[in-house]
Amino acid sequence: MHLNGSKKSADQGHKESQYELGRCYLYGIGTVISFDNAFEWFKKSAERGHKYSQIETAILLRYGEGVPQNIEESNEWFYKAVCNQDNYSNQYDRTKFNYGDYLMGMCSKYGINEAVDHEKSFQWFLKSAKQGHKESQYELGRCYLNGIGIIKDDGEAFEWFKKSADQGHKESQYELGRCYLYGIGTVISFDNAFEWFKKSAERGHKYSQIETAILLRYGEGVTQNIEESNEWFYKAICNQDNNYLDQDDIIKFNYENYLMGMCSKYGINEPVNYEKSIQWFLKSSEQGHKESQYELGRFYVERAFELFKKSAEQGHKRSQYELGRLNLNAQSKLE
Repeated sequence: MHLNGSKKSADQGHKESQYELGRCYLYGIGTVISFDNAFEWFKKSAERGHKYSQIETAILLRYGEGVPQNIEESNEWFYKAVCNQDNYSNQYDRTKFNYGDYLMGMCSKYGINEAVDHEKSFQWFLKSAKQGHKESQYELGRCYLNGIGIIKDDGEAFEWFKKSADQGHKESQYELGRCYLYGIGTVISFDNAFEWFKKSAERGHKYSQIETAILLRYGEGVTQNIEESNEWFYKAICNQDNNYLDQDDIIKFNYENYLMGMCSKYGINEPVNYEKSIQWFLKSSEQGHKESQYELGRFYVERAFELFKKSAEQGHKRSQYELGRLNLNAQSKLE
C-alpha cells in the first residue's frame, strides 16, 4: 500500500482511503505505528458512514488506544456499525467475515441492540477467531478463562491468548504473561512471563508495566535491575489508562494500591514515606495480593529486628533471645 497516495486521497475526504490510512497507522504499514493517528483517521471515515471504520473507532475507544477510554461512546459506534448496511464490495471476503462476526459477538456480549447472550457471543467470536481476527481471539480467550458462554478451559484460554498476542494485541500479551506467571493452561515460566509483560508494557498497558517493574525488581525471569524497575513503576503511575474493561474490581484495586505503596516506599514520583506505603500495602494485602503481603511482611520483620535490637541493647533478656533467633534464621538461610 502506498501511504502517500492514501494520504492525499484521505485529505480530500475519501472515506475508504481514510479507513486504509487508519489501518496503516494501526499496523505500521508504510509508517510507524501510531494509535493517535489511527483513531483520527478511523473516526473521520466512521463519521462519513464507513462501517469498518465505525467498528475500529469503537474498539479503540473501548480499550483507550489513541484516545481516552470511553465505553459509552464505544457502544454508540458499535450500534451505528450494526445498523450500517454497507458491506463494502472492495473489501476481501475474510475481512468482511471477521468484522461482521466480531461485531455481532460484541453486540451479544454487551447487549448492544439486543439482549445479552454470552453463549451466542462465544459462537460469533469463535467464527472470526478461527480466521485470525486478533480481537475475537482475545475475547475467546476471556470466555474460556472465565467460563463465559462455554465451559472453563485454561488450556484453550492460553492458546487463544497466544494467537492474539502474537499479532501484537496488548491485552492478550498481558493475559499471556499472567498465564506463564501463575501456570494457567501452561507451565510456570518467569522468563516467558517477563517477555510478554514487557511487550504489552511497551504498548502502554498499565498493569503490564507494573508486572514488568516487579519482575525486574526481584530478578525473576530477567536480570535484576532496580533502576529500570523504577522507570517502569514511574511509567505506570503516569499512565492514566486504569479502567481495563475485562479486569474485575479486586484486580484493579490490588494493582492500584500496590503501585501507590511501591511509589511511597521507594520515592518514585513522590518523597519516601514508609508509613504511607504500609497503608497502601495493607489495603491490597487484605484482598490477597501476594506482592503486597510480601512487602508488608518484610516491613514487619525489619521493624521487629530494629525494636528487638534497641531493647536488647538495654539488657532486656527476652529481646536478646529474640534477636539471636532472628540472626540465627538469617544465617541459616545464607548457608
